[in-house]
Amino acid sequence: MGPIRCHYNYIKPHQRLRFGQVTRTPAMQAGIFDRAQSWRGIFAWPPKPPTPAQNLELELSQSHTSCRNQRFVPTSWLSQSPP
Repeated sequence: MGPIRCHYNYIKPHQRLRFGQVTRTPAMQAGIFDRAQSWRGIFAWPPKPPTPAQNLELELSQSHTSCRNQRFVPTSWLSQSPP
């Protein structure tokens, strides 16, 4: 499904998005790109940096694998004084 969406949104110009002589892709219309992309251009994109949640998940999976049954308490909670 990913390659189909990629082709539809970034590579294939749509007749409904024609303005004068320029036929645009949905990505061009949204202002993401100024020209239609190619498959080579799509695969040359740098990967997105991981989100903080993905970083935390990776850290948790790599460290303390023997402590999987223990509850995780964020360090921000430890610095707060009790109510």
